[in-house]
Formats: sequence, C-alpha cells, structure tokens
Amino acid sequence: MSDKFTPLLGLTRTPITDKTGIVSPPWQRWFSSIPDSVVLPSDSMIPGPPDLSGITSGVNFVLDWIDPTVGAVTLDDVCLQYDAVPTFDSALLSTTTGWGKINHIDRVDPDKTLYFRIALHNKSGEPSEAGTAAAIGSPKGDVGWGAFSASVGPLTSASTTDTGNPSGASDLQIITTLDDPRIPMGYASFQLKKDTANNQSIYDLEVVLSETLPAEGPFVAQLAAHPDTIL
Repeated sequence: MSDKFTPLLGLTRTPITDKTGIVSPPWQRWFSSIPDSVVLPSDSMIPGPPDLSGITSGVNFVLDWIDPTVGAVTLDDVCLQYDAVPTFDSALLSTTTGWGKINHIDRVDPDKTLYFRIALHNKSGEPSEAGTAAAIGSPKGDVGWGAFSASVGPLTSASTTDTGNPSGASDLQIITTLDDPRIPMGYASFQLKKDTANNQSIYDLEVVLSETLPAEGPFVAQLAAHPDTIL
C-alpha cells in the first residue's frame, strides 16, 4: 500500500488568500494515490494431515506436530483423539476440539497406554474430510477439517506416587502485556509454584479473579504476602 501523495499534473502553484486577507505561500494541489488492493491470507482447501510425533515424560504424554504444506495459512483449531486401541473405536475413545492454533500438547494421564492422532481445522469453509467430520459430529465437524494424522502409539505413561489431593500452590503472579510483550493486549498469563506433595498428576487449575477475593484455607498467608495478585 502506498502512503505517498502524488501532485496533480498540469496545475500551477497559486497563492491562496484566507478570510483575513493574508496570502499564504504558493500552494500545490495534491491527491492521495489509490492504495494497492489488500489481499487477506486464505485457504482454498482443507488442511492436509499433520506430521505427528509423541513421547512420554513421566506421567505426561507429550505430542508435537509439523503443520502440513496444504491448507495451513488459516489454521485455527486442532482435534485430538486418543484411545486404548489403534482402531480408535473403544469405550475409552476421547475426541476434543477447541485447542486453537497450537503445535504442542502436554497431557497428564498416569499409568495409561494410549494411541493418539490429531486433525487440523482451517477457515477455508470447504467440506471436511469424511472421517474427521464423522468423528467430530455435526455441525462442528462439517467444514474446514482435514484428515487425521497417522497415529502414534502405543505410548505408556508412568505410575504416579500421588496419594491424595495437591497440597496447594504459592507465589501466584499475573503477567500482562506490560510485563511481557508476547502476551496480547487484553489478555493475562498466570504463573505460580506448585507444592511438592501430591503434585505429579496435576492436570488442571482454577484461577479466580475478583475485586474482593476471600482468603481461604492454606492460601491465607500467600494472599497476604502477595496483595498485588488480587485484581
């Protein structure tokens, strides 16, 4: 896009007189050139299958993949499937979407042997690959989904030594764009330290934002020590 202004050809410099009678310096008329057409990124076909790899790390399953070369411009979601059998048709089968544009999943699931595969979604609006559409279901799976990757597995995670609920966490910090420019404006990232008791199989957490967050249980001391973390 051009942001330069081009003078009209054939026009002469002409003094301009305002209402006060003051004559301005010679002036030349200008006009803005027409901006080049802006073409937004797009895909005309559904994504190809990604190149998936997977390992286990203790109680974690760690998945990474490389995006396909076809239909990868507007990728915006991932479908993850895992199952205890390579045919992905047992009672344990899990199918989830809503991951956003990512290339890494780290899942805590101790003492399991599983197979994994993923499919990607883009904004092409084209009909989904039939197998993926059936796995996700209508209407979510109708358009934009590519074929599943080749599966990885069997992967076996380690057993956990946890015998009860996690003992807690401390040093909660709220990080915004002002702290780290990689965080989009209007978003916040949370950082904390987990206690060492029963922490091996933690797979989720809840952060509560409140103007008057009540102090509860073992967190009284932490909240008192870190008042800046209460919004």
